[in-house]
Amino acid sequence: MVMEKLKKIENDAIAKKKAYSTKISKACNTVFSTKEGRVLLKYLVEESGIFKGSVLSSGQTGEILEKATIYNEGRRSLYLDLRDLIRPDILKKAEYSVPDLNEQ
Repeated sequence: MVMEKLKKIENDAIAKKKAYSTKISKACNTVFSTKEGRVLLKYLVEESGIFKGSVLSSGQTGEILEKATIYNEGRRSLYLDLRDLIRPDILKKAEYSVPDLNEQ
């Protein structure tokens, strides 16, 4: 009896999390489908450092700068979580497109 209740609680929590994730995904795709949203997404791509190495080291000693590396990994991780919610066609435009110099 107790196990059944625990299983129901767990299943309810999973369902709520999935519903919330779907809601956030829909919001992301709606926003990032607009011109302004694509500008914001491109900014997030650049600022997250997703295509850069996150490990930093001292130019003088070669020692790894742990705090800076952790900071960079945090930025990168947040973008990766967000990226999982965005449709591939929208991501492709933000991550792999050549910047339009005429776009304001």
